[in-house]
Amino acid sequence: MSKSNQEIQDEFDNLSAFRPDWECSCSNCDAIPTVGELGLCGPCTWGEADTMNGAWWDDKDEARYEELRLLVEAMK
Repeated sequence: MSKSNQEIQDEFDNLSAFRPDWECSCSNCDAIPTVGELGLCGPCTWGEADTMNGAWWDDKDEARYEELRLLVEAMK
């Protein structure tokens, strides 16, 4: 069963919210990167040191993000 356009958009929006932003520093501690939508670094978001330096995001996340981005663009 294929996903509806809205389901694809929702998944893309959710994934985008967690994508590391390497241009903005954490509003709490000035670390980079931040969790896209939140403006906080990984440790300030989740309270876990192992999320430093964008460790919450991996190559699989990035590949899924790019796949969804292309689908969303094609829907326009």
